[in-house]
Amino acid sequence: MLELASFAHPPAGGAAGRAGRPGEPPADPPRPLVLVVQPHGHRIGFAVRGELDVDTGEQLRRALGEAVNRAVSGVDLDLRGVSFCDCAALNVLLALRQQALGQGKSLSLRGSACVERLLALTGTRAMFARRGMPAR
Repeated sequence: MLELASFAHPPAGGAAGRAGRPGEPPADPPRPLVLVVQPHGHRIGFAVRGELDVDTGEQLRRALGEAVNRAVSGVDLDLRGVSFCDCAALNVLLALRQQALGQGKSLSLRGSACVERLLALTGTRAMFARRGMPAR
């Protein structure tokens, strides 16, 4: 059975570094999450820009879940525009992968450096195909 990720340390200056002192605004306000959906034949292309974390995970889950349901053969997820990704977001991606597999579809993923690092550190990279390459 698939075990969802439950730990990680955000990089310096990432989500953990956004909080200012009590009563002060965050040092770096989070960038809004931008989702772009483009149908490509039997697959749906889904590009994400911004930060993927506990605050944006539900938005990603709803939008990507709908894309998985509508796609004929699967979704190609482009996370190269993601500037931060934590384990809450990874759990969303793992759950959506399970949803796709349960429907006989695939979820391919191309990530930014921070996404690829999280996948490597958690041992989950092989679970997501790269576009044109099967997942293991």
